[in-house]
Amino acid sequence: MPEGSALHRAKNGGHTWTTLHSILWGSAGELYRASSFWRGYLKVKNDRFEWPATPWEEKNDSSRYGRVEDSDRAAAAAYLMSFAPPSGA
Repeated sequence: MPEGSALHRAKNGGHTWTTLHSILWGSAGELYRASSFWRGYLKVKNDRFEWPATPWEEKNDSSRYGRVEDSDRAAAAAYLMSFAPPSGA
């Protein structure tokens, strides 16, 4: 099957992702890694960022602020709505 076909899009969550895209994304990641190296070498504060395999890849990290698990969305919305002023007063 040619790259960019329906089969490839199905494997990549509906995104068109060809070898060219993969090479460009990998090159951008290597540039970021190289700049991180030089920031460390020059003793500039270096942030720890793991380059994702694809641009749309989501990291499932529940320790980050603002990240809510799918099962807790209703509970989170109810909690936030409890801070709203009472209606009809």
